[in-house]
Amino acid sequence: MKKLSILTFTLMIALSGLAQVTDFNKIVPDEETRPKTFEDYLVQLAWTNNPQSKILGHETKIAELESDLTKREWMKNLQAQWNVNEISLSNIVYPDNDLFVAIPIWNVTATLNLNTVANRKKEIEASKQKVEISKQSTNMLKLQLRAMVLERYHTFNSTKDILKIATEAEQNASENSSLLKELFNEGKVNFEDVTRADLAYTNARMAKVNAETDIKITKIALEELIGVKYEDAEKFGKSYKKED
Repeated sequence: MKKLSILTFTLMIALSGLAQVTDFNKIVPDEETRPKTFEDYLVQLAWTNNPQSKILGHETKIAELESDLTKREWMKNLQAQWNVNEISLSNIVYPDNDLFVAIPIWNVTATLNLNTVANRKKEIEASKQKVEISKQSTNMLKLQLRAMVLERYHTFNSTKDILKIATEAEQNASENSSLLKELFNEGKVNFEDVTRADLAYTNARMAKVNAETDIKITKIALEELIGVKYEDAEKFGKSYKKED
């Protein structure tokens, strides 16, 4: 039983080491890196053209500069003073003086606020935490932006497929309606059949119009993220399309 407990504990430790850590450089490909897929290319475009990503970049830089300044801040509280030591100077001006003091002519003193020394470590740690918060905010935006780009891209593709289906349905409904009208004129079908065919054709036309509208809306939503027209991105990303 004891051996089993030890084995279980060992396995738990081993499995905990298998937890995957997110590589945020892969979540959003770097500008100098060629994305592996067209989807990654769209994510890269979105990140490059997103003002918020630039704002976070500047905020991180500011946090790093403030952290560096915090490390040097103690120096502004270091005060140095100097003055002429009159007793030592008198040894030179009046060499016959019985009082001889062998100390420097110049007195130099330095003082440092003890409160600064005591708080310096905490202030440095706080500044490091601000840098880390800024970096994690950037990572969070990367995750959110990637999810939004992929969601809108797949929604856009789905609406294109829906339009194809709606177009085929409209064409079939149109042909069926025309056929039933000819049969009605020949007296082979009744008026109710023609009416149902016309209604089906009307519904098919409306479905097609709705699908066309959905494509425009989803395309606009995607372009909002990537910052360029989808046609331009698709033209530049043809090489990715072939690889997919």
